Amino acid sequence: MKIINGTPQAMSLLAKLKESGDLVDVYSNDFFDRQPTYDEDPLAPFTKGAMDSINEYESDPDEQAKPKNHLIFIFIDEYKKDIHEELKKIHPPLKEIFEQGHLPDFLLLNLYTKQILCVGLGRKNRMFILAAETGESVNAFDLIGITDDSEYMDRFLENDAYESVSDFIHALYDLGVAMYAYDNLPGNEESVEWALDEENTRDGLHYIEGDDEGYTTDQINEFLEKYQENQADVDEAMKMIKVFFPQCERGDLNTGDY
Repeated sequence: MKIINGTPQAMSLLAKLKESGDLVDVYSNDFFDRQPTYDEDPLAPFTKGAMDSINEYESDPDEQAKPKNHLIFIFIDEYKKDIHEELKKIHPPLKEIFEQGHLPDFLLLNLYTKQILCVGLGRKNRMFILAAETGESVNAFDLIGITDDSEYMDRFLENDAYESVSDFIHALYDLGVAMYAYDNLPGNEESVEWALDEENTRDGLHYIEGDDEGYTTDQINEFLEKYQENQADVDEAMKMIKVFFPQCERGDLNTGDY
């Protein structure tokens, strides 16, 4: 994708994606200006005004990292088929990736190195990461497979001063794990709670709607505890993802493919 060359097709698409909120220029004033201040949220991964430090990096001749405007995240909305077609026209290798199975949820573009990571959740909400150039899996942060892709990732991350790629990819990975665990508990949280009602209790065992197996009170309470723990993990992961894409919801990323 010749973003650096500023082809009319690419620039038009980038502008369209930015206007819809589906594109984030991470190391930009636009991104940092919409973050909370440190006083508003001391635990925020990014804070308003942090772009000042990035500008210092840029102006320091002894500093190798040059982060400004080099990193773009794009959310791939599965329903925006016209956007899919435009992306495939601009960067033809994406055609095979987009059509081989689960659609990537995000594209992470390094404009310096011209690398593109296609990142998403597939079957059982397991993460996949593909290099757009080759379509091959990339073991980013040792989350995918056992291959050593450190050289590829070192190039991709060289100027990522605030480790935004790591934060984002780890959040999506954690989200997939938590959603899979949540969705594979018996029944749903509401029906498990109802199992404690007297009408769903027989001979000392509790029955979840649609499940013929009886459970002890301890088991039901354990299920409820796991529901709450997994929901907390989902919320924590989504909090990070929403730093970049506030419009993104859990349902947009849950494949439901179990």
